[in-house]
Amino acid sequence: MDFQGGGLEGLLGALGGAAGGAGGLEAIWENPMVTSIAFHPSKAEPQFLDSTGAVRDGTFEMSDGTKISYRFYVPPDAAGVKAVIYFFHGNAEVCTALDDVAEMLHSCGAAVLSVDYRGYAWGTGQPSLKKLCPDAEQCFLQSESLLQAAGVGEAKRVMLGRSIGATCAVHLAAKQARRVHGLIVDSGLMSIKQIPTVSMLAPMVFQGQTEKFAMLPEPFDTLGKLPSVGCPVLVMHGDKDEIVPYQQAVQCHEKLATGSKKLQCWVGAGHNDCWALYFEAWKQEVKTLLEQAASFQVSFPAGAMVETHSLSTEAMNGIQGRVLGPQGDRFRVLLGEHGEKALKPGNLKIVDVEPEKGVLDFPVGATVEAHSLSAPTFNGLQGKVLGEQGDRIRIDFPEHGVKALKPANLMLLPSVGCEKQVLALAPCPGVRAGVLSTGANRGGQYLDDPDALVAQSCEVALATIAYWRAWEELEARIEADKAYLPDLAATFDRFNISAEFYATQWFLTLFAYSLPFPQLLRVWDQFLCRGMKHVKSCTDGKSKP
Repeated sequence: MDFQGGGLEGLLGALGGAAGGAGGLEAIWENPMVTSIAFHPSKAEPQFLDSTGAVRDGTFEMSDGTKISYRFYVPPDAAGVKAVIYFFHGNAEVCTALDDVAEMLHSCGAAVLSVDYRGYAWGTGQPSLKKLCPDAEQCFLQSESLLQAAGVGEAKRVMLGRSIGATCAVHLAAKQARRVHGLIVDSGLMSIKQIPTVSMLAPMVFQGQTEKFAMLPEPFDTLGKLPSVGCPVLVMHGDKDEIVPYQQAVQCHEKLATGSKKLQCWVGAGHNDCWALYFEAWKQEVKTLLEQAASFQVSFPAGAMVETHSLSTEAMNGIQGRVLGPQGDRFRVLLGEHGEKALKPGNLKIVDVEPEKGVLDFPVGATVEAHSLSAPTFNGLQGKVLGEQGDRIRIDFPEHGVKALKPANLMLLPSVGCEKQVLALAPCPGVRAGVLSTGANRGGQYLDDPDALVAQSCEVALATIAYWRAWEELEARIEADKAYLPDLAATFDRFNISAEFYATQWFLTLFAYSLPFPQLLRVWDQFLCRGMKHVKSCTDGKSKP
């Protein structure tokens, strides 16, 4: 994602508008700067398109035309597959991340469907926090034909989400409860607002108005979906996780209402080394969960329509309502004006197993058609989805304006194209054009002189020196080195931008996301081989790497 034009004023104006403008607080989650911090997409070429072998590559097409890539790993003996694992990876991985692990999962009796996000691998579009879960659901529903063609259509479905991918896994386990038989949360993100980096940036983005941050709704509401999950669940997390704190795993386990759940703590492990430190134990935990999933029977899945019967209170018999989720040996059911009741399975019968459509089923930009409205003139009209409004969806109908309609009165239509949006950010005063890249500079204009690029990159690389030191020292270190970029420092100070805001991505990826690969290796060589002193001399213009 390139940032060109508009400058820092435009960027902060967009953030400010999102935080308090007409778009509402939630609009901030779709701001390109926020997205560039939340996602670190990389490209990969498909190697097994149209394959019918052990590894199969392809794409799922979303309702707005965006294509999301996947890699499907099929065991040699498809007839022996007991479960299909849907793998949703972390924000800096791609769907090919399981190439070295797929065989191990095959040995546990599972095929694996590894699904990407927008803009990853050979997919199209731009990453989106708000579209993450709706996209996952569309991919899940479209995958049915893929599984049938591979001969594993009768296998149980198990969701495995790592890091940010846990939001997709939990969403599917809750919203597609009748089709999901197991859930694995691996170092899973439950609350984006509780991530230390986000909490640290919030005061600057909201200009000290902490009450606005408190009012900001989560983009996924993952914790709110957990009580709807009824299948066996395995939660695994390192107690030294520096990105998603272990407490989020504890919250996940506590919120789950299913009677079959386990919290596995990996002592001494961080966010990215659980597999390296506990691979065999990790494998055994997953194998046990798969065995539980194989025997799990879905009786009253969340979202199903049920009817009460044989209750001692006669007036409560014959009432229909939607299942909310399990509660011990009972099920929570929302019975209209009677509210929520916890009833025994013997007092319920299934009327319709399919859940009613919700706002997440209609992504922004999708084309829909209205039907079954009391005003017949609106039936059959087509329009574009603008977003959510409570339990309704705002639709822009040409010539009729914007209307807020219930999901039950809308039908998704196939898309004929995919719109792309790019926000641009011009170089700041004091920085040579095209060098400072906030986010991924793919296809941007770099300096013709590679050595000059390395030297200039080293100037901003001062922020990453704290990678080998305590994170708490990062801002202090940059403060001490502001003399190297006085104009840039003054610009950042003018807009009250702290070091964490622009250094987070550099810190987490050590420039792997921001520089072309050849120049990236040159920067690493200088730092690792010659040390900090030489890097400083590069930035001061005293020598060339």
